Amino acid sequence: AEILLMETTTLENEFEKYCAPSLIDFFSLDVEGSEYLVLKSFPFDKYQFRCLAIERPTPALDILLDTNGYVQVKHLKHDVIYVHRDFLKDMNFKPNTFFMFTPLKDW
Repeated sequence: AEILLMETTTLENEFEKYCAPSLIDFFSLDVEGSEYLVLKSFPFDKYQFRCLAIERPTPALDILLDTNGYVQVKHLKHDVIYVHRDFLKDMNFKPNTFFMFTPLKDW
């Protein structure tokens, strides 16, 4: 395969560039298996999400999010929905608030 060199940026840089608010209502992240790389150095103390949807989070990402206050509330077919602990009381449905790792791909 041909190797391509690409200039990249961070999620924090993009948020700063577009003046994102410090509290973001909903964020969906699907970057084909690189979700942990995107969030491992993310400034969770600077930006907070009320709700996150992550496709197939790795155990390392599950732990990172849990450590930063995000609770798994629903496992969908391929996505896990997280809500920050500060906003669990505002949810208008009964979440499945138990922690579990996302099953590995079976294909």
